[in-house]
Parts: sequence; structure tokens; C-alpha cells
Amino acid sequence: MWAYATILALIIALADARSPIRITPPHDFAGGLIECTGAPTHKNATFEELLCLKPTISKPNPESILDVQRTIEQYFLRLKLYILFENRFDAHDFELDGFMLAKELSSIIDLTYIVRRISPKVARQITFMIEFFRTMSTAIDALRFYKSARIQGHQIVWSVYDLNIVLLALRDSQGRPDVKNVNFEENVRLKMLVLDELKQRQKIILSLPFGMRLTYEFQLQRAEMSLCELSEILTQQDVRSEIAGY
Repeated sequence: MWAYATILALIIALADARSPIRITPPHDFAGGLIECTGAPTHKNATFEELLCLKPTISKPNPESILDVQRTIEQYFLRLKLYILFENRFDAHDFELDGFMLAKELSSIIDLTYIVRRISPKVARQITFMIEFFRTMSTAIDALRFYKSARIQGHQIVWSVYDLNIVLLALRDSQGRPDVKNVNFEENVRLKMLVLDELKQRQKIILSLPFGMRLTYEFQLQRAEMSLCELSEILTQQDVRSEIAGY
């Protein structure tokens, strides 16, 4: 159990929602120094910087790269299964499978180093996988507390916490708005209504204890930013449709 806990802690530590992800490759990493002018060596490279690595032994096997992409897609779909009906995060089942999911994510990261050269798509996918897993993992205890707390307003804090995780499921494996999903537009509009309803409960919000209110405001701001990006895609699509109609 300690080993799995260590894996979980390491993977969560890999990601910071507001900063680049930095990973130290294994000692037997076959890549060379980064070719980009002024870029650091591979020992402290981000995934985006790893794209510049020049293999020193042989060219990567195209089939290996496809294997990485397929593995990432499958893992992403597994994470989305914990978002029930694209409407609620199943924190209980996710926690039960957490150590296994952490180990799988660690294996995927190791696999990218074996391939030695990754595409921009794979770099974005891994970055988003870590963010997705980290957000779900760190929300477990908070959701458990706010769902059961006997404090006025606890439900509204739980709801906005849950909303932020659900919004991640409206993205594709690269972290972009998943416009290919047939329910994307409907889901975005429904989540905007949920957000508006949460914002309108001012009396409850003002009565929250300081810590809960600060948590609520931070999570609310995060949800607003996410929905702003998701809805912007819909606006762009509407504009393109109008232009095409002329």
C-alpha cells in the first residue's frame, strides 16, 4: 500500500494547474540534449520542451508512438467513466480505484520515455491527463466533507466543486473543448444554467464561514473561466454558420 501511495503522491506532485509540468527522465533515458536554442537539457524539460529532443540511438518506432496514443485515449475514457452521465463526479468509486489509476498513469509517462520522441498531441494529452487525475484526486476529501458537513451552505460549496470536475469531462483528451461530442452544446448550456443558479444564491453565500466562502469563490471563478472557454467555441461556431449562410 505504501508503494501505491507513493505513486499517487508523485503523480499529483507532477502537476500544477498554473505552471508547466516538469519531469525528470529515467537515468537510462535515450534522448539527447534539446536542440532548441537556449533551451535547458532534458533533465528538467517540460513535455512541450521534450518535443525538441533529438534521439541519440535510433528513430522512434511509429507503431510505438501509436501505442502511446491509443493507451492515453483509453486511459482518458476510463477517467471519464467516473463522471456519471456527464453530470456528477463519482468520487467514491474513483477513490476505490485511485491507486490502480495512479499506477497506470505512471506507466504511461514511463512509456513516453521509452518511445523517446513524442508528438505535440501526445504532449498535450499527457499534460491534460495529469491535470485531470490530479483534480479528481485532490477533490475527494473536500467533496466528502462538504457533502456531509452540517453547516449552512455546505451543499452549495459541494456543488461548485463537483461542477469543476464535470467540466473537465467536456474536453477531449488534449484538454480542448470536445466539440465532436454530439451532446457538447447541450451540456455546456446546462452547466451555464447550473452556474447561474449557484451565483444567485447570495443569501447563503454571504452567510458562509470565511474558509468556506473563500473556497466557494475560488471554485466559482474556476468554473466561470472554464465555461467561458467552452462557450466561446459555441459562439465561434455560430459565427461561422452565419457567414456560411450568406
